[in-house]
Formats: sequence, C-alpha cells, structure tokens
Amino acid sequence: MAITHISSVAAAGTGFNNGTTATATVAGTVAADDLIILCVATTNGAGTYTPSDNKGGNTYTAAAARLEVGDGFSRVYYAKVVNGGTNFQVTMTLSGASYGTIIVHHISGQDLSAPLDKVINNYQSAPGTGTNAITSTAETPTTGGQYLLGFVTQSTFTTSTFSAGTSVAYTAGQLNAGQADFSQSTEYFIQGAAASVAATFTQTVDIGTATWLVTFKAAGGGGDLSVGLGAIGEPVVGGSTF
Repeated sequence: MAITHISSVAAAGTGFNNGTTATATVAGTVAADDLIILCVATTNGAGTYTPSDNKGGNTYTAAAARLEVGDGFSRVYYAKVVNGGTNFQVTMTLSGASYGTIIVHHISGQDLSAPLDKVINNYQSAPGTGTNAITSTAETPTTGGQYLLGFVTQSTFTTSTFSAGTSVAYTAGQLNAGQADFSQSTEYFIQGAAASVAATFTQTVDIGTATWLVTFKAAGGGGDLSVGLGAIGEPVVGGSTF
C-alpha cells in the first residue's frame, strides 16, 4: 500500500508565544490507522512537553531525543490514530519554555506496526543562504516508498524565511510558521526506490538552524530502528521531559 500525504497544518498565529499550549486543527477527517506526525520547536529552556489531542486514546511517541542547539529545542513525535474523526485537534502543552510552534502532518498508508524507520538531525551555526545549504545530512531508508519528513527550526532570534529544498522534489508542508524571528518549516517527499537522501532547505538570512529528516515506512515495508540518536520509541502520553 502506498503512503499518501493528506494534509499539513501549523498552530494558529504565533503558536506558544510565551503561552502554555499550541493547538493545530487537522483538516477533514482523520481515520483510524492514519498517522499523525507532530513537529515542535521552542526556545528559552527545555521544559516538560505533553502532546495530546481532543479525541483521546492516541499515543504520541518521540522519534528521537530532543535536539538542543543555541536558543532552539526541537523534537518530532508520531501517533497511529486509534480514535479519529473530524475537528481533530493536536495540542502540545508546555511547561518551562516559551516561543515556538507546532506543525502537524497527516498521512495514511504507513506500516501499522512499526512505521518509523530512519531519524537524523543536524545543527549548522551558519549554513549560508545558498540553495539547499541547510541540511539534515544524508540517510538511506531501508525500504522504498517511504514518506520523508523534513523539519527545520531557527536556533537564533533573527527574522529570516525558509523555502523547501530541491535536493529531491520536496513539497512544502508548512513554511515559516510561528514568530517571524523564530520560525519553523516542514517539507515532505514520497521516495521511490530507497536511496541516500537529506532534508534540505534554503533561507534568506544566514542564521543558525536545526534540521531533521524522519522517514516512515509504507505498509508492508521493513525497517531498522537502530539510528543511534537515543530515546527512539519513547511513549509520551503522560508527558515527558523534552
């Protein structure tokens, strides 16, 4: 079964912005066995983050340990949907940090038992403004047909804008969500044959960035969860130290 990108959405307005929660409402109907991917980035310290939704019964799992660089803290979660429906609202509850937002991708057709395959992230203090200068560095999925998620966040407070990478035919998910001087962006690509690939972005001002590539297997695919970043498969329904 082929993986399908259904939609993406960012939290309204500037997200957390010194608040305690950020909520994003997924368009249309979220069906049982679909996958919700939740990207979060904040500043000013690593507090406790609790991902949840308004339907209940859906377990959000951390793809890897948080990435802490400069003023930025980022992480990616995912949840196989048990209880779906319309007006599906994903919320991150925040304690001990501020500024930032969440971005949600909704997909279907992923492996139902172990969708996560590869995770890699990378900090660049000054990647420049060249095309595809921002990079997660490369990883090779273990199977073909995977959903590749690219996620980038600023690591310093400076107004800049991101555009999706062209290293492969990435499609923009949500670009420049959150505050103008601390924004986050996503992109996605459904790969054919498995091959070495990186998430890449281009920015307008040379600032520090933190970039993730997270890959998800299609139904019937194999995979290897030994990606060397730690905390993979950590369930966080009741809250976790981000």
